[in-house]
Amino acid sequence: MVESDPAHFNLIFECWTVARQNPLVARELDDLFRQFQGALPEGLADAVARGVIAPAIPLDGLAALLLAITDGLGLQLVTHPELAADEAIWQATEMAVRALLGAEATPGRERVPGNAKREV
Repeated sequence: MVESDPAHFNLIFECWTVARQNPLVARELDDLFRQFQGALPEGLADAVARGVIAPAIPLDGLAALLLAITDGLGLQLVTHPELAADEAIWQATEMAVRALLGAEATPGRERVPGNAKREV
C-alpha cells in the first residue's frame, strides 16, 4: 500500500485534521473507524477459533494495539517516506505483530515479494 498508494495515509491524516474542526466530518469519520474497529476483533476471534493465532492478551486490546501500530507506521511513512524501503523496519514490524498475535515465526519462510509485505 505504501508504494502502490502513497497518498492513502496522507488522506487519512488529513481527514483527522478536518474532523477536529468539523463536527459532521468528525461523526462520519468516527462511524467509519468504529465499523473497522468492530470488525477487527471479530476477525481476530475467527482466527483464534481456527487456530491461526493464539494471542496472550484480550482481543479488544490486541485490536487496539494493531491499529496503533498501523496508524503509527502510517504517520512515520507520511513524514519519512524513505522508511518504506528500510527492510529492518518491516522485519521488526513483522516480528512485533507475530509476537502480539501469538503466531510462530516460520524459519526459512519466504518473504512476500513486492508491495504485499508492506501492507500496513
